This record gives sequence, structure tokens and C-alpha cells, in this order.
Amino acid sequence: MCFLAPRALMNHHASSPNRAASGILLATFLGALDSTVMGTIGPTVSSRFHAVIWEPWLVTMFMLMAALATPVFGRLADREHHHQLYSWALTIFAVGSGITAISPSMGILLGGRLLQGMGAGGIFTLGLILIGRLFTGSQRAAMQGRQSAVWGIAAVLGPTLGGWLAQNGWWWRLLFGLNVPLTLLVLWWLRGISWPSLASTPGRFDYAGLLRLGATLAALMAAPTLWTSTGAWFFPVISIALAVVWGTWWIQGQRRVPDPIIPVGLLQLQWVRRTIGATLTASALLYSLVVLIPLWTREVWTVSATTTGWVVLPIPLGWALGSYVTSRLVRQWAFHRLAVLQTGMFGISIIVLILAGWLPWALVWGSLGGLGAGGGMGGLMMTLLLLLQSWAPPDALGRYTGLYNFARNVGNALGPGLLGGATIALAFFSSGGHRVAPVQWLGALDIVWVGILGVTLGMGWMIATMPQAMAADHQLCAQSPPME
Repeated sequence: MCFLAPRALMNHHASSPNRAASGILLATFLGALDSTVMGTIGPTVSSRFHAVIWEPWLVTMFMLMAALATPVFGRLADREHHHQLYSWALTIFAVGSGITAISPSMGILLGGRLLQGMGAGGIFTLGLILIGRLFTGSQRAAMQGRQSAVWGIAAVLGPTLGGWLAQNGWWWRLLFGLNVPLTLLVLWWLRGISWPSLASTPGRFDYAGLLRLGATLAALMAAPTLWTSTGAWFFPVISIALAVVWGTWWIQGQRRVPDPIIPVGLLQLQWVRRTIGATLTASALLYSLVVLIPLWTREVWTVSATTTGWVVLPIPLGWALGSYVTSRLVRQWAFHRLAVLQTGMFGISIIVLILAGWLPWALVWGSLGGLGAGGGMGGLMMTLLLLLQSWAPPDALGRYTGLYNFARNVGNALGPGLLGGATIALAFFSSGGHRVAPVQWLGALDIVWVGILGVTLGMGWMIATMPQAMAADHQLCAQSPPME
């Protein structure tokens, strides 16, 4: 399938695109807040239910269902009325929030989190698709910038609000309970809007592919959770092995299905493959900092948790700022040039973080490093989204956006576990199984930092050569027979 040039986006604009966008932004904020707050209140909630061993699953369940729902809603958005799908996603999220708020046991709470993740996956993906269809050009960049900034704000408020709620009894229930009336408010607010019309793409839904993908993601995301909850290496290894088997089965099936859940055929185009690969990598690197920086400051700098917070907190702030600046710069800069600049900004910020502990005013330099890292990668992910949506055909915008958001969710889930786990494993083996000393933490983290810089450099080269990849795709498409 050769789509390499922007086409007319829609038959007509919505009657009130700004009104629709405001409702989408509020729903995105609610979903993003719920994806970040549980990391802080999880230990308190699980201890109240006397089920501490299940605490990691409160986050894993949400992330698993959000990742699984992303390609499903993305594919359905090209077949069904996307605004109706959005209403369904909001309804599922509201039901899950209500169950979470009133849950009398850990089992019911996990079920509520599962529904919340499913609804949130639809809210995130369909929100990006609707914004992409409601706006074009600089307006699209501005709106996507606001939506990305909402994520950054939620990433700051979520842990902060969660920490306060964790100290005040059962008030955490109020946070989830408020989602219900606020989600209903969004549903009411979006009523009566004339949405853009778009010819649907027929096709049979790939239920078998959905089950295989779900099994693959469940096994993959369960590995770090099993390690955390059991402390044994045997269960994560089995989980990863199952993920490899089911993943291979799923990929083979996707190649034979005419209408797959995830359009792996799009990856035949070099520019799509590079954009999706950069999205997954950027997301993994950015989210891994939330794990690596506390290890770095606590074990190497030997500072308090409060000081660590002042280094981590600027990351989501930089994300929000980087998204806003990107929405302005993308009007004058070519996509690939802006993306290379943002990648370089992230690399320089990592170097600043590494050196900050040996510089005067280490906290200031560390905060600047966190701000720059968040701004670089946060802006880069939005640049990649705008690139993908600008070149996607209107009848496949859902598939392209779903593929982007799926890669982003997988990076979110795997990045912290892989890089954090690699750091802990390196430090543990270097200590010979004994208590890990600061010098061993330093050696392990140095190896991981160098690896991150190497990956960042490779990603920058991949983005810098994007025009050549697009030219090659043009040539390939010119030689291919026309497609129906």
C-alpha cells in the first residue's frame, strides 16, 4: 500500500471543532491522570485490602488493556463512526472508574482498572484521530501540542495528588469517583456536534489476531511484574518465552489476514518503519528515566528523596513545554530537521544528568538535565505524530495513528522494566550477589547511560536520513501497480 502524499482530509469540518477539542482534552487529562496516579497510591491501596502482592498489577492491568485497546480502536475508527466509538470508550472508562471507586476487594479493584485501561486506550487513540480529522496544518499542530501538554501536566499532578491521597485514608476513592460525572460531562458536551464524514473501509475484524496479540502483551508486560512480586527469576523467564512464542504466532497470522488488527504491511514503507521505530524508542527512553534517575541520585549522589524529586519533576514539565514549542516550530521547520534537533537535545541533557553530580550546584544542573530530556523526547514524539498524520491518507488515519500510539504504549511499558532491570542485574552481578556498593551502582549505571547515548545517536541518524527513505518509497510506489 503506497501512500506518500497528503490528501484532502475530510468532506467537511465539524460544526464546532474547538468545542469538540475542549471535550477531548478534558477526557485525555482524566485518562492520563489515572495512568500515573496509581504508581503512588498503589502501595497504600493494596495494603488496605491486605493484598500487597497484587499491588504491581494495579498498574500493569491498566497499561496492558490500554496497549491492547489502542490498535483495536485505531482500526475500528477507519470502519465505524469514530465519534460513536469515542462515546463507547468514554462509557467504558466511566464504568471502570465507578467500579474502582466502590470496589470492596482487590479482585474487583483489578477488574475496574482493567476496564479503565480499556476505555483510556480508546480515549487516547481516538482523541488523536479526531483531532487529526478536525484540524489541518498549523491548527492540527497547535491542538496536538495542547493534547501532548495535557499528558505532561497529568504526569506532574498524578504522583503529587496520589501522594496526598495516600496519606488521607480512603480519599483515593474520590479521585476515581469524580471521573464518572466528569466523563458524563464530556459525553454531554460532545452531543450535537456535526462530526466530519468519511467513507468507511469494509473488512472482517480479526478476532484471532486480537487474542494472540492480547496473550503476547500479557506475557510480555507480566514479566517485570512477576519479578517484582515474586523475587524469582524463573517466572519472568517463562513469561518472556511465552511472549516470544505467541508473538511469533501473531506476526505470522497478521501476514495472512487481509484486514489485520495492526497493519504490519505499512511497515514495508521505510518512512513509516522509521517513524514507528523512533516513537517506540523515544517513549522507552523517556519513561525509563523515571526509574534510572532515582537510582542515580540515591545510590551515586547519595541524596534524599526530596532532592531526587527536584530532578524527576522537570521531566514532565519539559514534556509539556516541548510539546508547546514544537507546535510553534513545526510551522517553519521540516519535520526531520526538528526531530533531529529534539533528539540532540535529549542526548545533551543525558550528558548533563551524568555530569551534574560532579558539578557545582548539582541540583540545578540535574533539574536542567531533566527539563531538557523531557522537552527533547516529549517534543520528538509529537513531531513524529504530526509527520505520520500529515502523510497518512484520510481513510487510513485511524490505522496510522493506532500504530503510532501502540508503539508509544509498548515503549512506555517496556522501557522502565528493561533498562531498570538491566541496571539492577549489572549491579547485582558485579557485587557477586552481595550488597551492592555505590561504586558498583556507578559502574552499572554508567554502562546503561552509555547505551542510552548510543541508542539516541542511532535514532538521530535514522531520523536524519528520513528524506532519503521517503524518496526510496516514492520510487518503489512508482514501480508498483496501482492498488484498489
